Amino acid sequence: MQAIKTKYYGATNYRGARIKATSDAGQITIPWSYDLGTEANHDSARKSLQLKISRDNERGDNNYTCSSDPWLRPMVGGALPNNEGYAFVFVGDWE
Repeated sequence: MQAIKTKYYGATNYRGARIKATSDAGQITIPWSYDLGTEANHDSARKSLQLKISRDNERGDNNYTCSSDPWLRPMVGGALPNNEGYAFVFVGDWE
């Protein structure tokens, strides 16, 4: 199974602050929510990527087949050193 890594990108003259979530199966960038804290923003990006990959699997856009979608399983995560973002991994065994 794959991990998801999230990273904060500050605002520029053209784009607002955002969080990018990446894995080997895909990526997504979402706007930073000033209503949420740092951890909640990273978690929101992680959840958004999980749902996007799950929808891609349903449409057959990814080379993955499984009767139960593992991308909807719970994940745990935490901050990476040197302000490199957050990493999330799946909990439990993959059947």
